[in-house]
Amino acid sequence: MYNLSQNYPNPFNPVTKINYELPKDGKVKLVIYDILGREIKTLVNELKQAGRYTIEFNGTQYASGVYF
Repeated sequence: MYNLSQNYPNPFNPVTKINYELPKDGKVKLVIYDILGREIKTLVNELKQAGRYTIEFNGTQYASGVYF
């Protein structure tokens, strides 16, 4: 089963980590959106092997707010 975990720490200032797990090899795309639904950052957009991964999002260049 695919698994996308809650980011931590949450709320974050200015860096947070996101864990995800893939049961099989495949294309992964993780994107950060602002509260208005605008894409602000693509964290991952590539083929990944099955396994567990952690990606870091550094929000220092973005305004305070809610991100998805």
